[in-house]
Amino acid sequence: MRYDSNTHMKIWDWFKSWYARWEAHISSVSLIGGFIFDAIALKRIDMFWENIWITGHLFVVASGIIILHLITRKTAKKKIYEIVHFWTVITVQFTFGGLLSTFLVFYFRSATLATSWVFLVILGIAFACNELMRGYYTNIIYQLSSFFLSLFLFMIYLIPILLHEMGDKIFILAGGISFIVTLLFMYILSKISKDEFGKNKYKTIASLLGILLVFNGCYFLNIIPPIPLSLKESGVYHGIIKNTNGTYTAETEKLNSWKRFFAFHEMFRYTKNETAYVYTSIFSPNDLNLPIIHEWQRLDKTTKNWITENVVLLPIIGGRDGGFRTYSFKTNLEPGRWRVNVKTETEQLIGRVSIVVEKTSETPKLFSEILY
Repeated sequence: MRYDSNTHMKIWDWFKSWYARWEAHISSVSLIGGFIFDAIALKRIDMFWENIWITGHLFVVASGIIILHLITRKTAKKKIYEIVHFWTVITVQFTFGGLLSTFLVFYFRSATLATSWVFLVILGIAFACNELMRGYYTNIIYQLSSFFLSLFLFMIYLIPILLHEMGDKIFILAGGISFIVTLLFMYILSKISKDEFGKNKYKTIASLLGILLVFNGCYFLNIIPPIPLSLKESGVYHGIIKNTNGTYTAETEKLNSWKRFFAFHEMFRYTKNETAYVYTSIFSPNDLNLPIIHEWQRLDKTTKNWITENVVLLPIIGGRDGGFRTYSFKTNLEPGRWRVNVKTETEQLIGRVSIVVEKTSETPKLFSEILY
């Protein structure tokens, strides 16, 4: 059969016109569908295949950016270059979207909205902008800034998983590795696209340093979630006993109530001095064993300030799907509002248990609940 280039070009022109007309709808469906898929499919942040998936996305993005700069060097305006350029831009955009969707899922699981909502909003804006700024993916500043952002978000939790350690120096190391790798990538692009790189070199470096500064500011202000740690379960109980089979039996006022799930705080009612137990189950990757803190605080009714009454240091061992289970307790709680901040040693907030303590004349009815 004889090849008819004119027919193929007509089909291509029709498809490009059709895609331009429906692009916004296709992007919206992909945005929502991709996020739902990631939320269901991504299980554990330390799983091998999850991280291979992200590494593969970064490789596709880097390859796509290189291809875009190679195409711009071609002086002959052949149709094949237009087709390759079209599909490469779409591939880079959708791959960046996949990366940001993955990071949004992982960081949301580790976040406490009380402190991390600003960072989640930043991630959400970056995710939304990816769908609105396809034309900017031919700009070297935008390309490298997006690449650095994605790599940094990856390194923030990959380095603790690999080194089995968290803390300030680990975060700084993650930023340093991301910055150096991006500079090496920028050097490769400078050999491919000398003119464009020369015009935008300092603006690109300034953009990378800006992202680095913002992320470090967010970290030291405890705005970035304590990824890869996450609070799986928590609750306040009248008593907790560890069973021989490894489960815990807890005495609770409400048993599996849907209202309890949606409540902003938990109730602890008592008739005489009783002990309140706060239970937490914290996920930590394999071999990432580190202490966490239960910080018991009471709201002062006069000053409206939170007063720290007790700080309990508790070890956790990583690797369990449901999280490492532990608890702390306190006796003689005054009526009023209390909270237990679950934090790392570097003051990053993993989660929070809010409690309203009431003294009543009637003994509350308690139920036994098994904590697995």
